[in-house]
Amino acid sequence: MLFERIVSGIIGVIALIIIINLVSARLFSVFVNVIALISFHEYFSAIFKKNKRIIKIILSILGVGFIFITFNFNDVEINMMYIILSFILIIFVYIIKYQKVNFSEITYSFFGFIYIFVLLSYAVLMRSMNNGILILWYTLISVWVNDTLAYFIGLKYGKRKLIPNISPNKTVEGSLGGLLGSITISIIFLKYNYPNLPLLIDVFIGLIIGVSAQTGDLAASIIKRHSGIKDFSKIIPGHGGIIDRLDSILFAVPIIYYIICILDALKI
Repeated sequence: MLFERIVSGIIGVIALIIIINLVSARLFSVFVNVIALISFHEYFSAIFKKNKRIIKIILSILGVGFIFITFNFNDVEINMMYIILSFILIIFVYIIKYQKVNFSEITYSFFGFIYIFVLLSYAVLMRSMNNGILILWYTLISVWVNDTLAYFIGLKYGKRKLIPNISPNKTVEGSLGGLLGSITISIIFLKYNYPNLPLLIDVFIGLIIGVSAQTGDLAASIIKRHSGIKDFSKIIPGHGGIIDRLDSILFAVPIIYYIICILDALKI
């Protein structure tokens, strides 16, 4: 198990180095779409035990379209219009296909669209920014350090359970260790790229990133607990599914994207 995790991790890092650093922004958006499609399939399979194939197909097509539009236009009004029209279309399909509107199923379905496709679209936007490659690595490293320190500090020193009803293995000590990791990475990155930013702001930004990453992890735990599963799939040996690897990143990416946008707009 440990050997599988190590091998899979090494292969994953090598693949990310190639995809993030060497391919064009357009090819990167294609890669994100592939990851999003697999992730959405995992989410849908976890949430819906009954056959909702037509809904999954339609939302998958809409999701790919959303990432494509985001990459090519990056316009808030266009994106909002697309999301609203997608929501209306799904309700329409439920009415035509099932002769009723099941609000619970519609909510779960469209949450998956937002959770996977909309959040991952920010990785495409981030890659297209000035210094996008560096910012993307800052995001990934912040989250990885957060996750790693939270795990090992929790394993070594963890005594108080964080939220046992959602994730019984997570501890307060581990969570604080993870936050410290995100803060440290943020200070290093921000002092190098935004040297005029006060240290207190660096710390605050790192804290926001750490909290968002841990919230993403807990959100995935809620979904898995609701669905009665341990992992979203077994596609990555020793790690589980794509969402199991992305859960923290999904929430951190849009947060960091907007933080960088604000810092650049303020010309700090």
